[in-house]
Amino acid sequence: MATWNELADVIGTDPKFSSLDGEQVDAIVDLLALVMQVDNRIGVLEGVEFEQLVNSLPFVANKAARVEQQVERARDAIQAGQVDGFIAAAAKALPAELAESVFQMTAALAHADLKVHSAEDSVLLAIASALGIDGKRARALIDAEP
Repeated sequence: MATWNELADVIGTDPKFSSLDGEQVDAIVDLLALVMQVDNRIGVLEGVEFEQLVNSLPFVANKAARVEQQVERARDAIQAGQVDGFIAAAAKALPAELAESVFQMTAALAHADLKVHSAEDSVLLAIASALGIDGKRARALIDAEP
């Protein structure tokens, strides 16, 4: 029997992400956690947007604990200067047909605090490249008002 949290999660899951496996969900959360932290400031609006985006993904076991670990891993990658490798590993796990949807999630998160900071912009462009999104298309999505 499903728990209330599992049922609520199924209802809240964005249909385009419903077939993702745990590794793919983790990859998206990795990218979101990276974008959220790369400018070294996490505002209230950004935190709320992060939570909403994570909640749009399918349920995975121990979701809260996993997300917390992923936030820590992203922070560690930033501090160690290993952002490119972190992005490459996450992008590799994602299906090509979801690349733009995932990128739009990361761009929306960067916009959540009402300003895309230069560190966020650089990371967004690196994410777009790793996901195989054309630079002009990525720029248009970054510059678009949410």
